[in-house]
Amino acid sequence: MKKYFLFLWLSLPVLWAYFHYGEGQRYVLQDHVAEIKKRADLLNEAGQWQESLKLYDEALLLLENQNLDRAESALRLAKSKVYLNNKQIVKATEEVESLMEMIYDKEIHLNKIDEDKVRASLGHSLYYMAWHMRGEGVAKQYWKKELESSRQHLRFLSEENLASSERLYNLQAAIALAKVDRKKLNLEALPKEDSGRGSQGVG
Repeated sequence: MKKYFLFLWLSLPVLWAYFHYGEGQRYVLQDHVAEIKKRADLLNEAGQWQESLKLYDEALLLLENQNLDRAESALRLAKSKVYLNNKQIVKATEEVESLMEMIYDKEIHLNKIDEDKVRASLGHSLYYMAWHMRGEGVAKQYWKKELESSRQHLRFLSEENLASSERLYNLQAAIALAKVDRKKLNLEALPKEDSGRGSQGVG
């Protein structure tokens, strides 16, 4: 018994060093990143988009070479939402497309719920891209390409959870956009989540 306690006592400095310089640092980093994201979210809600983007980028820089995939995903999705609200739909879409490619290429690993959030955000961004392209009179083959990509992502989510009325609504919105008269675009239903309606001039 004495040997056991002696071993435990001698092991304490090793355990402390492991926590302090290893896992402990990860927890500190996670907390720091979460705090920066919280400040950026508040700035975004207040309409201070440029300031919020700087903070999101600051947090992403801290995550470089760190195995904190979920935190990185949340930050990139937050940046995409800022771009949407700031009428920068191309940047919003590129941000989420990049994240989706990282998932496909297994550069980051997320659970199913977080993957669905990325897919939903991409489906929405592509929808708004097509919506604006139609409104601006862009040739049909171009906006239909974006809309079809949106529809595929939203259909995947809807078929994955047939009981979700929201996912079905979003899929129906993507299908309806291809059929609606261009003059009635401002009346067309938009996806419910991350709608970015404040930047679209509707709703």
